Amino acid sequence: MTISIGLRVYKFEMYEKFQREPLNWRDDDDLPSLKAFFDGFVDKNQTPNDDEVELRSWFFDKPKIKDKFTIKGIAQYGTFGFESDLLNTKTRKKNYRRQKDDLEQIPLYYQFWIPDGKNFGFAAFQSFQTRSCAGRIIKHIQQSFSSEHDEKQVRFKKLMPEDANGSALFASPVKEVTLISSNASSDAFERYSRARKNQPVDLQVSIRAKKGDTFGLYRDFNEARMKALASTAVVFDEVEFDKMSASVKVGKKIRKVGVFGYNSDAGLIDITESVKLASSSHPKFKSVDKETDDILSEFFKIVAEKQ
Repeated sequence: MTISIGLRVYKFEMYEKFQREPLNWRDDDDLPSLKAFFDGFVDKNQTPNDDEVELRSWFFDKPKIKDKFTIKGIAQYGTFGFESDLLNTKTRKKNYRRQKDDLEQIPLYYQFWIPDGKNFGFAAFQSFQTRSCAGRIIKHIQQSFSSEHDEKQVRFKKLMPEDANGSALFASPVKEVTLISSNASSDAFERYSRARKNQPVDLQVSIRAKKGDTFGLYRDFNEARMKALASTAVVFDEVEFDKMSASVKVGKKIRKVGVFGYNSDAGLIDITESVKLASSSHPKFKSVDKETDDILSEFFKIVAEKQ
């Protein structure tokens, strides 16, 4: 099975509570510094934050890179609270009986970047397979900031390719579309395989344009995404698919970007083929960092032009 590595990108700004316009904190000495807050937030959360209800835990390792504008590092994320057997995939022999207090922990890259002279910043969070701690960390950031600074808020907006409207990214031609149906019936492809009847499968179909041709621009697929939000699925060859991605140019490379899907896959940028994996099958830090910098620089050019 291919290890799937994704990246979610967010823009964040400071607001007065209940107000719609962001605050210009750089030109007002009475307003807190976002960079100082994020420095402190990372420092304060290097011990586990356990959620006893949802049985999840996360914390930051000591930052690998920390300068005037950027914080980069690894967030450790995992699950606990249940028992299970850990088997050797080749021998099928049990190696260990996981206990309720055991924490399964995976490393996930993160970056907070507040560009020089700007009142906004970017946050990027890596996902591993379907696992992501972005939502948990963002929620914790917002709660911490509001508790430290009364009547102030930090608001996050997930950046989608359509946020690049008018840019080369939004006008990129789509060369390939991938449709995924999770837990589909094997009836959909019985005629092509010997799958057991009624066996649940994950069905993936890739449709690629011929050489020199495309399926149109990404902006056309944004319209498809908006229509899909109402139906939550697209039908192709009598099969209902609940996820869709399009291959477009993001930064300097062609990448798969979620058009719609469950688990907030819309806007998820697939960097699987661009990163190098360590022996642990997790991506190497420098590899993810390079791809993230490339993607954030593209979004920065777009956002900066609009402000």
